[in-house]
Amino acid sequence: MKKMALNEYARMKKKSIFAVVKEIQSGKLQSIEEETDGIKKRFVLISESESSQTENDKTETQSSSLSLEDEIKILRDEIEALKKIIESCCKDDRSQR
Repeated sequence: MKKMALNEYARMKKKSIFAVVKEIQSGKLQSIEEETDGIKKRFVLISESESSQTENDKTETQSSSLSLEDEIKILRDEIEALKKIIESCCKDDRSQR
């Protein structure tokens, strides 16, 4: 089992911290409480397989964001090309009047 901070787990699962605490209280999630420098912190215990899945999700998100940046660049180039086409059509239309 691996421990993860409550807020990190909530962010990873796209839930509120309150929802995660509710799952802990209902017994759906295991957790431990540790004291560091007089401050109590609660950690969610997750299995190694779930931990590796979250790491895969993180790398997948990072790789998809790179492809999104590339896609944005391509779309911007297409917009510029379309603007040029529209400008040339407008010029042709004006010259015919």
